[in-house]
Amino acid sequence: MQKLVQNGASGPLPKNPHPNPLPAYRARERDMMPLTHYDVLAITGWSVFPTEDPGARDRHDGSAVEAAKNLRSFITMAWPVVEPATPFISGWHLDAICEHLMAVTRGEIRNLLINIPPRHMKSLAVGVFWPAWEWTTAPHRRWLFASYALSLSERDSLRCRRLIESPWYQRHWGDRFALCGDQNTKLRYENNHAGHRIATSVGAAATGEGGDYVVVDDPHNVIERESDAARIAALMWWDETMSTRLNNPKTGAKIIVMQRIHEKDLSGHVLQQGGYIHLNLPAEFELSRRCVTVIGIDSPRSWSDPRGTDGDLLWEQRIGDREIADFKVRLGPEGYAGQFQQRPSPAGGGRFKAEWFRYYRGGDADCVGSASRTVSGESTQEYADGSDDAGLLEGGRPRPPSAVSGGRGRPPSKTPEIHESDADARAIPEDRSGPMYILLQPDGSSKTVSMNDCNRIAVMDPAGTEPGEGRRPCYTVIQVWDVTPIGEMLLVYQYRKQVQAPDAAAAAVKICREFDVEYIAIEKDGMGLGVVQHVRRESIAVRAIKARGSKEARSQTAEIRMAAGSIYFPARAPFLFELEEELLQFPNSEYADQADALSHAAIQVQRMRGMNVGPTDEINDAPEQHDG
Repeated sequence: MQKLVQNGASGPLPKNPHPNPLPAYRARERDMMPLTHYDVLAITGWSVFPTEDPGARDRHDGSAVEAAKNLRSFITMAWPVVEPATPFISGWHLDAICEHLMAVTRGEIRNLLINIPPRHMKSLAVGVFWPAWEWTTAPHRRWLFASYALSLSERDSLRCRRLIESPWYQRHWGDRFALCGDQNTKLRYENNHAGHRIATSVGAAATGEGGDYVVVDDPHNVIERESDAARIAALMWWDETMSTRLNNPKTGAKIIVMQRIHEKDLSGHVLQQGGYIHLNLPAEFELSRRCVTVIGIDSPRSWSDPRGTDGDLLWEQRIGDREIADFKVRLGPEGYAGQFQQRPSPAGGGRFKAEWFRYYRGGDADCVGSASRTVSGESTQEYADGSDDAGLLEGGRPRPPSAVSGGRGRPPSKTPEIHESDADARAIPEDRSGPMYILLQPDGSSKTVSMNDCNRIAVMDPAGTEPGEGRRPCYTVIQVWDVTPIGEMLLVYQYRKQVQAPDAAAAAVKICREFDVEYIAIEKDGMGLGVVQHVRRESIAVRAIKARGSKEARSQTAEIRMAAGSIYFPARAPFLFELEEELLQFPNSEYADQADALSHAAIQVQRMRGMNVGPTDEINDAPEQHDG
């Protein structure tokens, strides 16, 4: 008869689907399959063997001997102790991490940088399993751990201590050392061999503290990746505080494990300094960037990423194609390129990519095949059938839906007085026969959306400098957007001109009335505050917004929506070239007014749909909002 036995306790054993559970587990490990209930029993200290066989326990204890020699084996055995409710899923990337960490233990690597995507066990492997494993043979080791948040450092410190205090660990290695009762807290505990594990945070003082290993796990908060101040502060903390904390600079080791967030993050900083072994593991393999490292001093050996085809996933058994696709949508190109591909800028550079641009035309007006002509000195649009657009305003500019038969909203009181000299006050052709938009898809197909089903808003980015101030004047940009029922954004009109505050305010009033917008969001910085006050006096709904953070930080919402195919531009609109040129060069473009207006619009649409726009965006009730 078989019994379930641990530390002298026994109980009835349920029907065993595997006569020999430990080999069954090892087969699953090779196949990278989740562990079953019996696999967990086999590796947590519970032993399944005939009670009349006294040698069975000795054979099982032999696996603990192997675990003490090999970190990878230790993680496999210790996993159910740390994560009892989560099946263990193996992966070759764990082998790679363990091989490099064991090289640190042997003194073969002095400075190690690991770049790996989130949710790939980096914190557990480095901050929890590794210290507990090394203490099985070297309890005198001293560790100094840090993370950008003290709560994260505390979390891993507690996990490591719980593993050490677990019955499984104590059964196998409890005779090697004991935690000291007078120094055993969440952030610092010591053992009776003078070893310790200390947890702190980035920016915290570490005066008087030191370690044989100085380890930082995620030194940067992802949401602060565009903050130069926060990023530089982390670099200074590493250089001036943590890098001087090694007990013996000749033998100690520094370990950085993180996801990339910026070209000038801590990884970029130490790579520029040199002297680090760099284990770089992107989620999707890029053949041109295959990682190769050299381990060892006396007898160096090389390690290389075993993947061979572009796009091969790092841990497909846990994060497969579907999960990768979801991360791409949620993070956007820049976030995904940094955090998952360990490449802080998307391949090809730039924040807005040419392949993201999508276009639309209004109704039967085939903008793609249109040609520009001049009538009595005024520009208009001629379509393939030779007819003129009946919806054009004076000066060849399109009449908004409220002015076209069948359009939504009240009819305009009069045509806005926008003169031909306002060369950048341009709009898009709209439907001549009915209020429909035709959205052109990348595969050559199209779909239609009724204008009547759209919400219409406007955004305004007033110029930061006005003409006549003795410096290069900026542009004032006003954009009108239609938002479809599923949240797609269609640029209906754009005004862009170097004007002074009174003219900017007058243009905002005229455009809001003519296009019958629900409200206009105006950045209130600079001359914007006066514009806000003027437009409100005209009984127009205004949302005053305060721009927070850098232009790059504010553009992230627009980048994500464009990459997802949710923003459409009018095909062949006269302003389209300058708009595309600015977006493709942003943030290094000469001007950023159109990109900033687009960013404000995308944030407004996110809020309209009740979606989060990031922890740095503060939302106040109308009439004032903050965009960041």
